Amino acid sequence: MNKITSNKERGYLGENIAQRYLIANGYKIVMTNSVNGAFEIDIIARDPMNSDFVFIEVKTSMNTLRRSAFSPSDRVDWKKIARIKISGQKYLAKIGELEQAWRIDVISILINPQTKTAKLKHFKNI
Repeated sequence: MNKITSNKERGYLGENIAQRYLIANGYKIVMTNSVNGAFEIDIIARDPMNSDFVFIEVKTSMNTLRRSAFSPSDRVDWKKIARIKISGQKYLAKIGELEQAWRIDVISILINPQTKTAKLKHFKNI
């Protein structure tokens, strides 16, 4: 991990970490950064257990001396969840899969730039 200089770079790194985690756990990545109107879904995947669609919000933060106790998942509120739900339903309508089962997950990533490590938490079916 090189020095991350912007929020966009941090987000991109977090989404890449999340994708690698999902693939390693059997998920099939369908699409990344899906935009439906004004809303975006970070990752659309299929669950390996039941093939349900999973709409995933990835939140990434840096673990620094100033922000060591900060949890990235704290930034996912009911408004964000409502936007993901609307975007997910639009996506399913677009591909003709409105009857397909789906859920919303959050992947929280906390990056430690000193040790060049990341901690990941996967919150399913929020």
